[in-house]
Amino acid sequence: MKLSVINSFLTQATPYSALKKKMEEEVAVYNKLRLKKGARATVIVDEDAELQITVEHLEILCKTYLKGEIENHEMYFIVDALLLSEYNSEGKSVSFANEDLREKFDCLTDPDLNYGELTPDIVTAILKS
Repeated sequence: MKLSVINSFLTQATPYSALKKKMEEEVAVYNKLRLKKGARATVIVDEDAELQITVEHLEILCKTYLKGEIENHEMYFIVDALLLSEYNSEGKSVSFANEDLREKFDCLTDPDLNYGELTPDIVTAILKS
């Protein structure tokens, strides 16, 4: 998954449907592995852009989810791609405006480590916090 494609959605340059189409195959593999006991779901990220994640990006992502456009496994995939790109051998490809914002993104992924499967109530609480 290219960071530039995610960034295009987060900056509202392209609609979510365009991102969904571009990540469709990768997300299908990711979700299949995520649901398989003992398997590790991987996200391969092409760090072709630098992103500064802001509260506005969180709001766009969460509001798109709350409209029913983003499925849980798609949210996990997108957020994993962002978090995995936070540090790389050349520095940061993705940085968050502050630690509180980063923690909110942490809550949007990996249901085994967080609140369980993502729900609209959880996403709404994250937006309000």
